[in-house]
Amino acid sequence: MAWLSWAVDDPAPAANAGYFTGGAWVIPQEVDAAQKAGAVIHSAAGNWNPPGYKPSDLMRSRGNSWDATIMLNGEVWRHRPRPTFCNWHAGGPAQNIALCGFEMEGTGPWTAAQKASIVRVIEETWAYFGWARFVMAGPTNKTQEGIRQAILAIGKGGAYEHDWLDYTSCPNGRDDWAWLTPAAIAAIAEEADMTPEDMTELKRYMTEQVLAIKRDINEFTTSQVLAIESRLAARLDALSPSAAVDIVAVAQAVRAEFERDPLK
Repeated sequence: MAWLSWAVDDPAPAANAGYFTGGAWVIPQEVDAAQKAGAVIHSAAGNWNPPGYKPSDLMRSRGNSWDATIMLNGEVWRHRPRPTFCNWHAGGPAQNIALCGFEMEGTGPWTAAQKASIVRVIEETWAYFGWARFVMAGPTNKTQEGIRQAILAIGKGGAYEHDWLDYTSCPNGRDDWAWLTPAAIAAIAEEADMTPEDMTELKRYMTEQVLAIKRDINEFTTSQVLAIESRLAARLDALSPSAAVDIVAVAQAVRAEFERDPLK
C-alpha cells in the first residue's frame, strides 16, 4: 500500500525540495530511503481554512515544504507521494535530508483526533522505512555537523522538535512527548511481527523513554525515579511475547498508572 494513501492530497510546490547550486543538484529533491532517519513534529502556530487556504498555499508564500499536516479534526493532508523527499522544514540540509516533517495544525494542546492521527502517521511512516523503534531525541548544538552526528547517534526512528535543530520557537510547547512516546512505541510494536527478542527491546525502550521524560521535567528525585523504574520494570516483565498480548492496552495502562499515582 502506498504511504498515507488514505490522506487528502495537497501537493507541496515541486520546486521546494532538494538543493540546487551552481547549475546542479547538490542534494536531489528526493533522496534514497536509507538516508532518512526519523521525523520532526512541528507546530503550525495557526489554522488553515480549506479549500480556500491550504497548507500548500503557505508553502508557496513562505518557500518551505513538509511531508504531511495533521488538522485539528484529525484529517491528514499528504504533501508528497512518498516520505523520501528532502523538504525544507527544519532549518538546514543535515536535518532536511534525514528527517521527515509533520505539521500539527493549531496553537493549543493537540486534540484527541490529532493524537490518533499522528500515531497513525508515525506507524505508517516507520513501517515504510522498516524502523522498529521510536526514540525521543533531544536538543543538538544546532550546527550542521553537530546535527548530523546527533542523528547518527540516535539512529533510525528518532523523533525531534524543530527547536532542537534550529533557532525557533516551534513547536511552541505543544509536543506531548509524555503521551506520544508510549503510544507510538505500542503502535509500532503492534504493527510488527514481534519475536521474544523484539519484546525485550520494546520493554527496554519504554522504560528508558518514560524515565527520560520524567527526568527532563525534574518531576521526581533520584530515589523516586529509581522507584518508578522498579515498578515499571515489574509491570513490563509481566508482558508475554505472545502475539495475543494487547501491547497498546498495556502501554495505555502504564501511562494511566503514572498519572493516577506519580509517587508524590
